[in-house]
Amino acid sequence: MVRYKKKNGSKAKYNTVCQGKDKKDGGGKGGRVSKKMRVAQRKKKKRVRILSNESKSMEEELQSKQKSKKERKRKEKNQRSVGKVGR
Repeated sequence: MVRYKKKNGSKAKYNTVCQGKDKKDGGGKGGRVSKKMRVAQRKKKKRVRILSNESKSMEEELQSKQKSKKERKRKEKNQRSVGKVGR
């Protein structure tokens, strides 16, 4: 268990935060994960579930869109590089 200093002026008291042991104390209960990370994990799971429920045609459509976008970007890039050579 890690103890953190309470910030109240000169009287710096120590208060214990979590019962789960930290890495510094050689493990113990599973390390506490920050709330942001937990939320991110939840969202990730949801996203995967939604994708699996959707029809395959939607997925294919999305991929084709991405492909065309990549193609367009590549063409633009080529165009730019050609212009540089001429200077």
